[in-house]
Amino acid sequence: MTRQKLENLSLKSKIRTLIFCCILVIASTCFISIHYITKAYKNVLYQSLAQTLAHSASELSEQLDILDTAADLIFSNRTIQTHLVNYKYSTLKAEKQQNRHKIYTALCDYIYNSGDNNISYVSFYQDQDQICTSNSLEAKIPDQVRDDLIKRARKAGGSTVWITDYSESYGLFLVKELREIEGLSLDSLGVMIMKVDMEKLITSTTASDPTYENGSYLFFNQDMPVYYSPTVTREDAKILKSQLDSDYKIISIDDNDFFAVHGVLRPYGWEYICAVSYSSIANTTQATIRFSLLAMAVCILLVIFLSTKILSSVTVHFDLLIQKMRQFGSGCYKRTDNDYDYSHRKDEIGLLHTNFDSMAQKVDTLIEENYVNELLKKEAQIKSMESQMDPHFLYNTLDSINWRAKAMGAKDISQITTSLGNLLRVTLSKKNNIFTIREELCVLENYITIQKLRYQKRLQYCLDIPEELLDCEIPKLTIQPLLENAVRYGLEEISETCFISVCAQDQGETITIEVKSNGSYFEEGLLDKLLSQEILPHGLGIGIINIHKRLQLTYGSQYGLRFYNMEDDLTGEEYAIAQVIMPKRKIE
Repeated sequence: MTRQKLENLSLKSKIRTLIFCCILVIASTCFISIHYITKAYKNVLYQSLAQTLAHSASELSEQLDILDTAADLIFSNRTIQTHLVNYKYSTLKAEKQQNRHKIYTALCDYIYNSGDNNISYVSFYQDQDQICTSNSLEAKIPDQVRDDLIKRARKAGGSTVWITDYSESYGLFLVKELREIEGLSLDSLGVMIMKVDMEKLITSTTASDPTYENGSYLFFNQDMPVYYSPTVTREDAKILKSQLDSDYKIISIDDNDFFAVHGVLRPYGWEYICAVSYSSIANTTQATIRFSLLAMAVCILLVIFLSTKILSSVTVHFDLLIQKMRQFGSGCYKRTDNDYDYSHRKDEIGLLHTNFDSMAQKVDTLIEENYVNELLKKEAQIKSMESQMDPHFLYNTLDSINWRAKAMGAKDISQITTSLGNLLRVTLSKKNNIFTIREELCVLENYITIQKLRYQKRLQYCLDIPEELLDCEIPKLTIQPLLENAVRYGLEEISETCFISVCAQDQGETITIEVKSNGSYFEEGLLDKLLSQEILPHGLGIGIINIHKRLQLTYGSQYGLRFYNMEDDLTGEEYAIAQVIMPKRKIE
């Protein structure tokens, strides 16, 4: 009876009993005082460090603006412009060498006179030629990196671009496409790549305030490291970045505590972190914390016995409720069976469990009921976006190419443009999402015409569809992606001839359509792995899932796709087969 009465006590009464026992023993401790004092001290430290960082960040932003301006001044320099034009159009080797020397001299003079020590070097790239202010190994970057910098500079169309992707390996780059100003022709004169010495830049902007001279600085651009101090390893940088989830925080790395502060460098959007040692701060509070821990240890020993009985009767049920919540959060909404029946309990714990179980059951029902509605909603959104497209200019362009090809006698080009135009009309058509098999075969013919012109004799294709099935309905663009998949893996992966066949069979109330090809192989349980995301879908894998779901949404869960492999009994050759299963419905 006593246990029953205790179980039926309200949660409020149980908490009151526990609080009374705890307050009676630990009221004399200084835990709250230490907590607020430590918090206030950290806040003061944060404000001081944040103010210092704000000043350093402002100076760093000014230095970056100066470098940005320097790039514009080099761009507009009359001497550099003149000799770049001459260098581009010179045909004599001696004349090109003379212009090259003058460009090099002008660049070196500009860097020297500007007094900007933050520039490591400046390089001009014009076609395959390079003019660089430094001949050291530092100025030699891999061809792949150089080509990417040039590509991104040209893509910017004359705008200055900061490249941080290669900061860890090669440093920070400022790139700009130089264009001819004379006559406002704006013809491209090449690409300028400016390497920035981040170590000198950070040192110069933080040297003015020695308050935290031993601080470590880290800069990130969209989670990619731009710079971190030599005293910080890459692993330490990752730890600081991942664990600093607020404006400031104490982070432990290799048994050393650091006080870390986070900010944003505007207008560049770079995140920066400053970390200073927290050891000296910890020493000042060590004695107080030890005293508090000793006092709390005595208090805990006194309250353990009194609180155990009460807590054990409460926490076991809360643990079970938390377990249910975790299962609910992981996507399992089914009610879990347990030995304890909460239906007879009238206190808050019983109400929590019964109401939570009821809520989970309702959510499970709602998810199942609304799944199909959500799919339909997404399909409507896609159709809404498709309705904004006007493909007429594509048709007109392809038609123009077709007539031009015919006039030139290029029959292959004419066939390709005609087939491509037909494919586009079907793909972008919003009139009907249900085809007959006859209409779907027209799509296949247009597609296979293009592929045959591409692969010639390497592609052998045959079609075997009974006449009585041609007027049966099929969702639009069901077979074509499967044929495309067969072509891709049957031809692009092997060098031999690929045999592809499309056949259909009447199974009474159902129709099976098979796309069969050699030279490829389907993984065991491919569709299940794609649906469960054991294999992440990409490219044609996404199309396969969409076809399967469209078939099931249109006709029911018993229909869809099936993938398997089969060995030919006569030749011993293995074939990959994609099978479509759908009901037999004729369109009148």
